[in-house]
Amino acid sequence: MDDQTLKAQKIVHWVIWGSLTMAVIIYVVLLQLSGTEVDPEASEGNLLSILLVVSGGCVTVSFAIRFLVTKKLAAKAERKFSMIALPTYIVSLALAESVAVYGLLMGTQGVPMKEYMLFFAVSFFALLLQPPTFLRGENPAESRSSQW
Repeated sequence: MDDQTLKAQKIVHWVIWGSLTMAVIIYVVLLQLSGTEVDPEASEGNLLSILLVVSGGCVTVSFAIRFLVTKKLAAKAERKFSMIALPTYIVSLALAESVAVYGLLMGTQGVPMKEYMLFFAVSFFALLLQPPTFLRGENPAESRSSQW
């Protein structure tokens, strides 16, 4: 794989990561600008506890994909790593970003800010911990300096 192709793939990975990370911030801004009123009865149901469990599962699976599955695939794939890395990376980031969507859902239902902001914070930090730094070389299994 030539350097120009690898550089283009790195740019695609960074654009996807940046877009999903910025989406979390945009969700918070939109929610604040919407002026949704707090409904005291909104946080009394089981929705919050259900979404906390689902969010924890999403973040856990997201990190498992990012740090375990991608690494195993890279070790087996050799020269075709970049074709395998993008779909697994997108799934990993989408799971992390989905937690922010749950926060957006909670905010639009009238849940108090202190409860739904937890979802945004978890999603944002999960995305920040997964930048596409694994694309330093063609295959991170070949490079000892790759960051997992």
